Amino acid sequence: MNFEDLQHSWKNQPVKDPGDTDQLKLAMETSWNKHQRKVLRTNLFLSICFLMTCVGLAFIYFSYRAHFGWAFQLSMLFIYILMFIFLAVSWKSYGFRKENRAENSTSYICYQLKKLQWQRKTITVYGRVYVFLLWIDFMCYTWEVTSDGSALFRFSAMAVITFYIIVLMIWQRLTQQKKALKSIDELTSDFSQLKNKLEN
Repeated sequence: MNFEDLQHSWKNQPVKDPGDTDQLKLAMETSWNKHQRKVLRTNLFLSICFLMTCVGLAFIYFSYRAHFGWAFQLSMLFIYILMFIFLAVSWKSYGFRKENRAENSTSYICYQLKKLQWQRKTITVYGRVYVFLLWIDFMCYTWEVTSDGSALFRFSAMAVITFYIIVLMIWQRLTQQKKALKSIDELTSDFSQLKNKLEN
C-alpha cells in the first residue's frame, strides 16, 4: 500500500463525535441510578425483614432458653451471625459514592463495575452459601427442639424445612435471580464498552 492509499484510507475514517460519548455516558448514568435505586429498595426491605426476624428470634430465645440445651442457644447465635454477615455483604454491593464531575470518569466507571461484580457474587455465590449455612443451622435447631418427640416427628420437621427452603430457592432463582443477573450483565457490558471508549 503506497502513501496515497494510506492517505485516502485515513481520510475515510469516521470522525469521532465527542457528543456521542457524552450521550452514552449520560444514558449509562441514568441506567446505573435506576439500578442503584432498585438495589437500595431491596437492601432496605431485607434490613427491615432481618430486624423483624431478630425481634422474633429474641422472643423465642428468652421464652424457651430454659427448656433446651446449648445446641438451641448456639443455633440462635449462629442465625444472628449469619444474618448480620449477609446484611453487611448486601450493603457492600450498594454504591454509596456519587459521581464527582471533577474526577476522572474512568475511575468512577471502574467503581461501578466493582459494585456490579459484587452484586453478581452476592446473588450467585454468597447468597447460596448463606442459605446452605442457614439450612444447617435450622437442622441443628430442629434437632434440639424436637428432642422430646418421636423420630417420625423429628425427621418430618427436618424434611418439611428442607423442602420449603429448596422450593423457595427454586422460585427465587426462576422469578428474580435470572432477571437481576441479566440486568447486572447488561450494565457490566455497557460500562465496559464506555470505559474502553473513554480510554481510547
